[in-house]
Amino acid sequence: MEHGRLLLPLAAPLAAAAAAGARALAGRRKYARAEAAVLLAACAILAWPRAQMGRLLALAAAPPESAQEGTMVAAQARAARWVRSRGRAGELVAANHVGAFGYAALDMRVLDMVGLTDRRIARAPGLGLHRRFDLAYVVARRPDWVILNSRRRPVAGEYPADYWPGESILARSAWFRSSCRLAHLEQWRWTVWPESWVLVYRCGEPRAPATPARSDGH
Repeated sequence: MEHGRLLLPLAAPLAAAAAAGARALAGRRKYARAEAAVLLAACAILAWPRAQMGRLLALAAAPPESAQEGTMVAAQARAARWVRSRGRAGELVAANHVGAFGYAALDMRVLDMVGLTDRRIARAPGLGLHRRFDLAYVVARRPDWVILNSRRRPVAGEYPADYWPGESILARSAWFRSSCRLAHLEQWRWTVWPESWVLVYRCGEPRAPATPARSDGH
């Protein structure tokens, strides 16, 4: 993610504050060094989001897979549309990356397994940065769908367990193995990883061997 974009709303008030400070300090020569320090700090803060925007504009002309998250956002949105076309409004979807999925499936409930939008998991023990996870809580919610991720295409519906520890823990649980079946795949690409997958599991139905539908965006 390009986090510098979060400073853009502050650009205008920071510019106004810097201009007001410069006017207030004008003529006070004994404060020249302090004035220069304040102005340099303001310029640095203002330049940061501008530089970030420059990177974003450069990425707009680059291949999609060269973005920081590659084509994952598009793949998550496609997975959400697929789930919506086969699920029902109000069904619960447990996922790791909830941004694009939740945006594309507004009529479904989304359980954020990382805890960014879930108060219970956000307060669970852990170090942050995808280090929090509450298996008992996720299983107790009995999601209708589970969205997992992998760097490898699954074999015989088995989760490769190579992406995020929380997903691996869930995939090894007795509830998941008895209640969830792989129903759909979405492939996405990133320059760091030439192949990655979004795995859509349907839960709450008798598990039976099936060949999942696949889409690569084409």
